[in-house]
Amino acid sequence: MSRATPAAQARVQPARWRAELLAIGCALLGVLARCTPWRSVFGGDGVLFFDVDPYYHLRRARLIVEQFPALPQFDPWIGFPWGASIPWPPGLDLLLALPALLGASWQAVEVWAALLPPLLGGGAVYLVYRLGRQLLDPAAGLVAALLFAILPGAAESALLGRADHHALVAPVVLAMYGTLLACLRAKTPRASRWWGIGCGALAALSVVGWTVTPPLYLAPLLVLLLALGGTSTRSAARRAAWYGLGSAALLVALAVLLVGDLERRPFDLYQPSLFTLLP
Repeated sequence: MSRATPAAQARVQPARWRAELLAIGCALLGVLARCTPWRSVFGGDGVLFFDVDPYYHLRRARLIVEQFPALPQFDPWIGFPWGASIPWPPGLDLLLALPALLGASWQAVEVWAALLPPLLGGGAVYLVYRLGRQLLDPAAGLVAALLFAILPGAAESALLGRADHHALVAPVVLAMYGTLLACLRAKTPRASRWWGIGCGALAALSVVGWTVTPPLYLAPLLVLLLALGGTSTRSAARRAAWYGLGSAALLVALAVLLVGDLERRPFDLYQPSLFTLLP
């Protein structure tokens, strides 16, 4: 196969930049679409959050600021009269506490907490474009990103004022898929290995945000890749799956050990089985 001529490469480069700029525009549109409740959230004297979960996330963020660098795993205000273990992993709460840990006021933390979900949603829109471009072409990536930016179902978990851990799921899962795809398409075993380790690192990060992300969104893909046999392409898929699965298992276990209160909750922080989702 002949290489592209310099003139052809010169034509491709501006088109690539145009696609990138359009993708960034889709991401900004996604942020705006998720900020539609602006007056409801910022229209009063303070910040008004949707539902009750964001208020407890903010309480735990305050506990993190007060107890830093320790991560609070027990709260005497819940489970009356004895208190109880905090049911969420601390990833989102650490993000919410970041401005206060850097010296900002608590009012700034509340504004940051309200704005964070739309920002995460905009990042997810851009990652949708990157995946579509890798799998098909830039046009397909842009169409997918535009749809993800404006569809209400995609925006709901990342609305302004909905400071819940579900806003973290989409960008982290999309990043996991991107690294897994790069692992599959890597030209050398070394590059494939490093992309697989990156996929495992993102799986560990996802546990700190929401405990069941890897078994729900990553494990089925890895098992499917492992089930493939025979050809060189499928051998690469199996290798990529082993890299991703092995590094994910090790790094997820490390994340649980680092952030989990294993003495109080030896099995609850990380559910290794989908049966835990059943009523």
